[in-house]
This record gives sequence, C-alpha cells and structure tokens, in this order.
Amino acid sequence: MTTSEKGPSQSERDQLIQPKDAKKSNSSSGNYTKLEEEPDVKEDTGSILIIAFFLMLIFQLGNRIFGRLTTYPMHNYPIFMNIISCAVYIPICFAYIVPMIAYTTNISKEQQEIPKYKFAVMGAYDSLAGIMQTFAINYISNSGTIVLVQQSAIPISMLISKIALQAQYTFSQYLGAGVVLLGIAVVLVPNFISPSVNVDAAGAEGGNYELLWIFVLVLSCVPMCLSSVYKEKALGEMEIDVVYLNGWVAVYQFLFALPLCVPSSQVINMALTEILPNMYGGALCWFGINSIAHGNSLGLPADDCSDAPIFVTTYLCFNIVFNILIVVILKHGSANIMWMASTVIVPLSNVAFSLKIMPGHKPLNTFDIVGLFVIMFGLVLYRFMGQIISLVEKLSGTQKKQDADEERKVRQIAIRAERKQTKYVGLNQMESLQSLIDTRVWRAQHQALFRSPGQIRGSLLLRLGIPPSPHVSMPIGISNATRRNQPIPQSPAIPVRSPAMPSSARGKLPAANRSNLSGKEVLQRKMAAEV
Repeated sequence: MTTSEKGPSQSERDQLIQPKDAKKSNSSSGNYTKLEEEPDVKEDTGSILIIAFFLMLIFQLGNRIFGRLTTYPMHNYPIFMNIISCAVYIPICFAYIVPMIAYTTNISKEQQEIPKYKFAVMGAYDSLAGIMQTFAINYISNSGTIVLVQQSAIPISMLISKIALQAQYTFSQYLGAGVVLLGIAVVLVPNFISPSVNVDAAGAEGGNYELLWIFVLVLSCVPMCLSSVYKEKALGEMEIDVVYLNGWVAVYQFLFALPLCVPSSQVINMALTEILPNMYGGALCWFGINSIAHGNSLGLPADDCSDAPIFVTTYLCFNIVFNILIVVILKHGSANIMWMASTVIVPLSNVAFSLKIMPGHKPLNTFDIVGLFVIMFGLVLYRFMGQIISLVEKLSGTQKKQDADEERKVRQIAIRAERKQTKYVGLNQMESLQSLIDTRVWRAQHQALFRSPGQIRGSLLLRLGIPPSPHVSMPIGISNATRRNQPIPQSPAIPVRSPAMPSSARGKLPAANRSNLSGKEVLQRKMAAEV
C-alpha cells in the first residue's frame, strides 16, 4: 500500500472532526462544544467583589429603611409619594438620553425606532405595581412583616415565568420557594388568629384590614413580573441602552400613575375633589410645611412634616443609587452579589425595624422570629443550594476534574447571559428579578450546551465543506455569515447520499480516484457519504 492509500493519522482525523472555532468538550455526553470565539469572562474577585457586595448591602438597606420612614411624615400623601417616586427618574434619564442621541451613536437609530407603545405597556405594568406597593407599605403597620411578605415575589415570579416562558427549575429551587411560602404563612399567623382593624404608619385607625394590604403587597408582584416578561417578548434579543429604556418606561409610568389616582383615592375614602389639594399638600409636606391640622373635615390625622425633608430626600437618593447599582453589578459583575445582599438584607431589615431608635418600632414576636428563620432557610435553598453542593464536593475532594471543567463552562455561559439582562431590569423590581434571570440563564445554557441531531448533522456537513440543508437550523456559534462563506465543493467525485445511490455503493470511490487521494481526503469523502 502506498503512502497516499494509508488512512489518516490521529491528528488528521482530529482536524477533520473538530472545527477551527470549536473545541470538543470533555463532557461525558459529548453533545456540545465550547466556542473559542468567545473568550472566557473574568469574574471580579477579592476586594472588588467585597466592595460591590457592601455597596449593594448599604444602599439596599438604606432604600428599604428610608422607604418605610417616609410613610411617617408623609402618611397622608401616598398618592404624591407614588407620583414623585417615578417622576424623579424622568429628568435623570433624559439628562443622559438627549446628549447621547445628539452627540454620540450609543443609542442607535434602531433603538430610537422601537414603537413607543411597547414602552407604554411596560410603564402601565410598572405603574400598577408601584401604586399597589406604595399604598400597601403605607398602611401595613408592622415594618418587619413588609420585608418578609415581599419575599413572596420568588414563588410568584417562578409561576409566571413557568407559564409564560416555559421556565425549568431545579428541585432545590421548588423546595426553596415552598419553604419561603411556609415562612410567610408563619409570619401571618397572628393576623389570621386575631384579625384587627389596621392601624397605619401614623397611628391613625383606618377602616382597612391589615390582611387586605398584605394581600395587595403580595399581588403587586404580578404586574411587576409581567412587565419583565413583556420586555423579553417585545424586545427579544435586541440590544438596547438600559437608560434609554427605563427613561421612556418612567415617562409612561408617570402618565399612567395620574389616572390611577382616581381609583386609589376611593380605596382610602378620599373624594375626587380632594385629590389635587392632597397632592399639593404632599409637596408642601416634603418641604416641611404642615397643611392638615387636628379636627379636619377629611378625618385624617394631623400632619407632622418636620422630618419629611430629610426622610423623603434621603429615600430618593438611596433609591436612585440602588437601581443604578443593580444595572452596574449585572453588567460588570455577578448576579450572585445581588442575591447574597438580598438574602442578608432580610434579617438586617427586621432587626433594624425592631430597634427602639426606629420610629414606629415593634419588637419581633415569636412568629416573626420563627418565620424569619424559615424564610431564610428557603432563600438559601433557592439561591445557593447548587453552589453549596459544589463547594462541599471541592472541599471534600470528591469532585472530578471533568465535572469541574463542565461547571466552569456552565458558569461562563451564565455570566455572559447575566450581563445581558440589564435591559430587563425595571425600577424597584429587585424582588422579582432572580426567577426571571434564572430562566434566561437556563435558556442560554441549554442553547449553548445541547444540540438536536439535525444541528449535529448540519455542523458535521459544514465542517466537511458541504452546505447543509437550509431547513436545518445551525448550532450556536455558527452564524449565517459563516455558512454563506463556506466554499461549495465543485468536484463531482464526492458521492453525496441520495435516493439514486444504492446503499451498497455508498462510501465507495472509483479505483482511479482512490489512488490519487491522500488518506485525509479518503476519510473526508467516506464521512460525507456516511452522513
């Protein structure tokens, strides 16, 4: 046998099987490839990670505490607080948007041509969620209960993403969400045992029950999650500047908040003619001026606006920085920083609200403490069970190198996916973010790591220089441009499988041709014939 008739060497075989832009994974399944065209993303470690965590912790805690403290001097003006909380973002966002459009190309023409009705739908959802949260927080008497009940956003967002996005979750996530619901039920036991008339943040007795406002707070998670789901369906994979997006959403959120003043005023027994005077009184209170005195005809408690300038202004500052931090950490860091801070913030907030120096403080009762521990256990199960198992395997030395390599690849895909989630982040939507982000990360990992038989077959044909069927979707990492740039073989000597070729003749080459081919070319043509 001549040299040209010998089979190809192992290195030649590897060159045929593996494309230049892909490297075969060590996975036991062998059904996916690692794309080298996307370099590994470096995660921040050490001091940067610690600084980001503590910044998130400080501003999230400050946002939560001062958001509650504003309800004491501004207890008569929840409508005004809802309006100002979204209106403050409009000048801030457009102070960036206008010069970016005028002097740079950061906000593309394509982004500017997105139909504004899409922003209006997002703004409607956010406006509804915002006013429900504002009123509920204003009229729930126990601050610690607010913190714990807000964790219901996790199971609610899981349910919505399961229905709308066909999301998949692990057993530990389902278990964690169930434990969180159990903890919330424990916290609410006193309200079910002896339901009482609500005493609002100012100490004024109202006609609304505590359980009603707790239910409103839980229900506010629904439009919040629907807003994020709609963003995905409306924007798809389009790249959009997050400030441009949230700027327009804030505009429509503000516009929808105005007509929502009418039904919300009826909930608190306010006449329609009193809406504008009440909003004007809220503006005066922000500047420390009382406008409602004792014995007023509206039946409202007297104003005590002395602390309003400090509380409201500080809250708005914390809120703005907090929302900016979410975007920055997602884009340049890791979502795990946010989840760690959000988990730690739950007990910290409860302890802070129980301190005697806190206005309207209430000591933690037995149900609060037990519920807090149960909810914390559920949060850890949901957010960190996978990382805990992986850490235990590493420390015990039971993790195989192959598993470690696969985990690193999966983590790289997760980081890239997380950094693309900034466009789905709405204002003040921290509680509902994780389930939706987990859904998108899972989808990115599934698309990158698992391929259908048709995609595998098309990828192999493309590597051999044979154009696959246009009906076969290409695997991740092989773009249409790459497919178009592949040379189409012109030699009629390559026997492509077809109905006209009998099975006995497949893979066979004329003797005259075989003698002139190298071993590599013989293998290439045999593989093409077998496919």
